[in-house]
Amino acid sequence: TELTFLSDLSFLSLEKNSIAGAIPSELSQLSNLALISLTDNFLKGGIPTEIGNSKSLKEIHLGTNYLSGTLPSEIGKLSTLEYLSLETNNFI
Repeated sequence: TELTFLSDLSFLSLEKNSIAGAIPSELSQLSNLALISLTDNFLKGGIPTEIGNSKSLKEIHLGTNYLSGTLPSEIGKLSTLEYLSLETNNFI
């Protein structure tokens, strides 16, 4: 994805954009990303395990999508994570 070229990106907010498909695992390559907000889209599938490589993430907003499966244990590796929003999805 072209977003990986934005190496200094720290905030990514794409709320309410009718984005469909899976969360790109390449987002974990954005080493300065502190906040990702993909709330209120049409995302499906699970949260990529690569998210555990995102050492700068402080906030993850993924509510109101169609995400499913189990939460990856790699989320527990995010020592800087302060806020995790997953409401209105289909997680087990």
